[in-house]
Amino acid sequence: MHLPNYRDGSIVNLMQSILAGLGASGAGGGAHGHLADLAPAEVADARHVVLLVVDGLGRAQLESGPAPALRASLRGTMTSVFPSTTASAVTTFLTGLAPVEHAVTGWFMWLRELDSIVAPLPFTTRAGGAPLGSLGIAPADVFAGPSVFERVRVDCHAVQPADLVDSPYSRAHTRGAAPRGFEGLGALVDSIVDIVRYARRRTYVSAYWPLLDTLSHEFGASSVESRRHLAEIDLCFARLRAALAGSGTLLVVTADHGFVDIRPESRLDADSVPGLAPMLSRPLCGEPRLAYCYVRGEHRAEFAERATEGLDGAARVVDSASMIDAGWFGVAEPPPRPRERGGAGAGGAASAPARAGRGLRARDARRLCDPGPDRGRETVSPRRRARRGQPRGDAGAAGGRSRLVNRTVGESPRPMPRQTEPRRRRPRSRQGSRREDDTIFLTRRSVNRPES
Repeated sequence: MHLPNYRDGSIVNLMQSILAGLGASGAGGGAHGHLADLAPAEVADARHVVLLVVDGLGRAQLESGPAPALRASLRGTMTSVFPSTTASAVTTFLTGLAPVEHAVTGWFMWLRELDSIVAPLPFTTRAGGAPLGSLGIAPADVFAGPSVFERVRVDCHAVQPADLVDSPYSRAHTRGAAPRGFEGLGALVDSIVDIVRYARRRTYVSAYWPLLDTLSHEFGASSVESRRHLAEIDLCFARLRAALAGSGTLLVVTADHGFVDIRPESRLDADSVPGLAPMLSRPLCGEPRLAYCYVRGEHRAEFAERATEGLDGAARVVDSASMIDAGWFGVAEPPPRPRERGGAGAGGAASAPARAGRGLRARDARRLCDPGPDRGRETVSPRRRARRGQPRGDAGAAGGRSRLVNRTVGESPRPMPRQTEPRRRRPRSRQGSRREDDTIFLTRRSVNRPES
């Protein structure tokens, strides 16, 4: 298992370089330094800066897929965050903070204010999908810190799929930016080009594209569907690069994590280990390859031994407080929230993969300790592509690499929506563990910078 390089080689450091180059005070001056492959001076020298995050585009996909334009612009690789899931990594892109600081520690987290498991990005409870706002929970109760856009001294724009722009999560994390929704990959490119073309002052654009991640989760990262869409992304990248030529724009393309395909036989069935559920005080949450286990204090030693042996050594149990103290979630001093949301306290532990290719199935991770009337709604039975002889996609595990400089660790698979714009909301039918993979860091500086 690879851990992020928070010193100078993760997406946290990428954001420190961007923040410093855009005039934010104190960026990169603490434990999380600037990215080695992108000096703040290079950002500062650009008239405009565009950050495009392609969810799920890892180095392996880039190197083997139909993406000649993207490969030609590859600058290097970097690590993601821990855990390398969309929930934690996208929050880092929008805040510049490591998970230990922004406290979004996985797709599912225990929320003390409700004493319940919630999904922070869709901003709903896991059981029943109730909007947190209807239960009296405001975004400020869940999310910490200012957005990137509130810290910089330039005009800011947040370009997101239309169905995400006005979500509680997006509103909380794009404060200080002008939101702009779009429908379709071509409209994403047009939106970025229009913003830069008509900008009267120095501008920062943060853009997000999620469909590659959705297709990779449903069909596999090496599937025909995913490769076809990667080719479409590559063509749009080339068009975007050409349209920005001469504008003095620094175009940065990266990902939150990458993928490695796994087969159904590599997934573990948590229900096959008898006696684990009664030892837990709360349902499992987090990620299929990083399950946060709230263990009753008197059962800590027994739980660790039984889980390790029962899962055939494919997982190890680590005290979550020691993970935080060792800097897995970032090297800053943690506030209370990450400790609560990572299983710390009350005998908390985290179950992390011990070897590649194995992990708890999402269905079993959710079902293991979810009693009551909502249990049926929380249990999912993922559709398997195996009947067609295709492996399912798996996002990276702890410390993976992201495209633009980052290593990937993952998030469980989501089914492909039958529409052009996928939702960031995690669907009920998700499966599988993730495996680490590398992702890339791309930059392209347009030439012939015009006079201000």
